[in-house]
Amino acid sequence: DGECALCNRSVRFLIEADKRGHFFYAPLQGETASHLEGAPFPLDTLILIEGFQTGSTRIWKYGRGVLRICWRLGGWY
Repeated sequence: DGECALCNRSVRFLIEADKRGHFFYAPLQGETASHLEGAPFPLDTLILIEGFQTGSTRIWKYGRGVLRICWRLGGWY
């Protein structure tokens, strides 16, 4: 998200840390997020969507999303 410095830095960190290419990124104000159930989301929300490309989606929000991201990154995370 280009509007929040913390969000922007976090995304840049995750792009670098995601060696296996698990993640794709979209701003909550964008077209991709507008099609999700529960949209529009508050801008202080972290949303992780798994299975977006396969059609069997699971949505993780806030801290659970962060923990799931760490688990998917593997290693010391």
